[in-house]
Amino acid sequence: MQAQSTLLARPNAGGGCISISLHGERAVISEMFSTYPLKLLSPYIHGGTALVYLLTYGGGLVGGDEVDLAVNIELGARLILLSQGTTKVFKTRPGRRLASIKIEDPCFALTSNHDDARAFSTRQTLDFRIAPKSLLLLLPEPVTCFRDAFYSQSQRFHIQEDGSAVILDWITSGRVSIGEEWAFSHYYSVNEIFTTKRG
Repeated sequence: MQAQSTLLARPNAGGGCISISLHGERAVISEMFSTYPLKLLSPYIHGGTALVYLLTYGGGLVGGDEVDLAVNIELGARLILLSQGTTKVFKTRPGRRLASIKIEDPCFALTSNHDDARAFSTRQTLDFRIAPKSLLLLLPEPVTCFRDAFYSQSQRFHIQEDGSAVILDWITSGRVSIGEEWAFSHYYSVNEIFTTKRG
């Protein structure tokens, strides 16, 4: 019998997968894995709802870190996706970290004045697939970019008919307490929502 394919066939550095299904009236995590610097933790399931925390080792992301997370919420299931604290993005430094994966990021075509920084930028790509009668609550803490950070984030939501999503995407001005207010080099965030319509 052919093995069931995963959302991410190869667990590259920074790659991760969450798959939530409904067995009877109870949510189950049918698949969940992550690789450094990404960490996933699910401390709680209640009825048809699963709670998962999106974490990073070391308390934040540094230049060259790339996270690629795929999430699948199957028919009737509900997922609450949180972060343990703010997503901290440290300053960009020269050099390529091993804890990174190569991803295509079309948003960088929009920024032509930061060629060197782009090569060592911090990136997150999240892809969500929400089945009919399913619900995603994406409620992370805000992104906090430190001085000279170069950060890009892309989130795609594929929502089938009768599926629902609540999406929170927000940012702070930086570490205001030490005078870092809007001191980062680059911040880019895009949310794309694809839906299916009746008929």
